[in-house]
Amino acid sequence: MVKPMNITKIKTYLVGATASLDGWTDIKPLLFVKIETDAGLHGWGEAYVLEGRERAIEQIVFLLAQGLTDREAPGPRAFRRHTAFRIADKRNSFDFHCASSALELALWDLEGKRLGAPVYQLLGGAIRPEIPLYANTWSDRSPSLQQMVDRAVRLKQDGFSAVKIYPMEFSRLDESEDFVARVREAVGPDTDIMIDMNVMDDPHVALEAARRFEPHHPFWFEEPVTSDDLETLSYVRSRVTMRVVSGERHSGKYKFREMLERRVTDVLNPDIAGCGGILELLEIAAMAETFSVAVSPHNYNSTTVAMAAMLHVSALIPNLLMAELYPSYVDLGRQFAQCSFEITDGSATLPGSPGLGVEVDEEALLQFSGKTA
Repeated sequence: MVKPMNITKIKTYLVGATASLDGWTDIKPLLFVKIETDAGLHGWGEAYVLEGRERAIEQIVFLLAQGLTDREAPGPRAFRRHTAFRIADKRNSFDFHCASSALELALWDLEGKRLGAPVYQLLGGAIRPEIPLYANTWSDRSPSLQQMVDRAVRLKQDGFSAVKIYPMEFSRLDESEDFVARVREAVGPDTDIMIDMNVMDDPHVALEAARRFEPHHPFWFEEPVTSDDLETLSYVRSRVTMRVVSGERHSGKYKFREMLERRVTDVLNPDIAGCGGILELLEIAAMAETFSVAVSPHNYNSTTVAMAAMLHVSALIPNLLMAELYPSYVDLGRQFAQCSFEITDGSATLPGSPGLGVEVDEEALLQFSGKTA
């Protein structure tokens, strides 16, 4: 019989924005959560945060922690039902879901370690042995057109058969069209090109861009307009031939249900560290399957805790398309965590050790967060 254990402490580690080691981009802030217990076991979670809102999300973590500390560790379902929902008073927000996601992931990590099994086994077992990945080329350092083409080529050489690009970062649509054409020529017909529009204010610009990009056979057309305006998103989707992708900015299954009912997208891309965690993402994926909509999890987080959690869910859902990787984030993660999954030839193996399969070096993480032990 598995003995109960009490939560003794919940810690947060906030890593500020930092330059990537490869010099390609700046890495956004990262927020990690550690749950400690009187049984000597611990669990790690991660929240989706953006610069300027990370402290607010950390404070919500502290508020949620008040309902957990000095009590028996709840299972993830009990936490979601009795702690998170109660504190939110069923008035959920994206920031709330980011905070609750981190604690839910940490509870899954703790439960897996307590039972000696990877999380995907606790959830019924994997249906695929590895997870296909696409590589994101995003940079906030305004690289030149040629530098961005070269980046796509380098990622293909690294084994990725799918890359995401941001053509609307150029000031003129002619440049954007030229960029897409040059990427297609450089990577060839056997590499999928994902286009991220990063939310256009003007749907007519999005549609004109789609008309120009379509001859170069992009794999998908992501976030052409805001997903808060489902009427306009539906209008755009009805007028393009590419797969439309949306959902990364949302949390909670009810918003995704509305997107599915309105048929505004071909692919949903919820973020596991922002949508509500493992259980929420599983339910979103199950709903999407009933509408013949694919799921491609978003992962604008570290390539450690949040990515491991994403891989566990990706191993389970039948309507998975592929999952996201920010290659520039990998080197940072290696400095403070050991992951029991490997990334090779554009795919990730399943985490093999109990829980989420990530062991964080707390001393190393302390150096990044600026805290003292």
